Order: sequence, then C-alpha cells, then structure tokens
Amino acid sequence: MPRLRQLHPELDLAYVLAQQFVQMLRTLTGEQLDTWLEAVASSPLTDLKSFASSVYEDKEAILAGLTRAESNGPTEGHITRLKLIKRSMYGRAKFDLLRIRVLFSPQKDLRTQETTRSSPSWRSGVEKTCNSQRTTFGVMGVA
Repeated sequence: MPRLRQLHPELDLAYVLAQQFVQMLRTLTGEQLDTWLEAVASSPLTDLKSFASSVYEDKEAILAGLTRAESNGPTEGHITRLKLIKRSMYGRAKFDLLRIRVLFSPQKDLRTQETTRSSPSWRSGVEKTCNSQRTTFGVMGVA
C-alpha cells in the first residue's frame, strides 16, 4: 500500500483525509470537522468533495454524531428483533399475532423462581428453553 500511495499523490491525499475522518469518528472529535471540510474543499479530489458537500448539508447532525456519546444502538437492536419476528411468520398473520408474539410473557410462578435459585445453572437454561417453547406453542394456537 505505501508504494501505491507514493506513486499516486492524489491517492495518498485521499487516504490521509479518509483516515482523518475515521479518527474523528473513533475519538468523537467533531470540533475538527470544519478543518477537515476546508482541507477537502481545497483538494483536487472530486469524489471526496462530493462526500464533503453532503456532509456540509447535514453538518449539524453529523457534528452531533461526532461529539456526543449517546447512541441509538439499543433502539436499532429492538427494531432488528421485531423485523426478525415479523419475517419468521412468513406473512401468515397480521398485527394481532405479531403483537402477541412480541408482548406475550408467561405468568411468573413463585415456586419456579424458588427452584431456579437452588437448582444448578444448567437446569435454569433447560427451564428457559421450556418456557420459550410454551410461549411458541401458545402463539401457534392463536395463529
């Protein structure tokens, strides 16, 4: 890779600018965004200029993403889980069955909780499997 970058100075510049942007993403140093945008604007790289112009159009949101530590990862995880449940039904049911599959929670029995506490760890895994199978059978009955 270094030899290719030595042969083509534009490729080296593109690599350096891309690494600077990646570093801003990793370290959440969005205060460097203006400097990076100016460096890209003064470069001869038209494709990178196109990317920088789209970054500039949505600069406030990108700056927030490069400076704030909050994440929407948990929300995206729930959305992915819901899509997986929906796709696993293969269009067999409408919203009512989807709602039951997502919200259905078996009633907790105090006796089960007491035995789970005193039982070995491998038994709790078996009990969880049985509970999930009961849930699936209960949902299948609705379908």
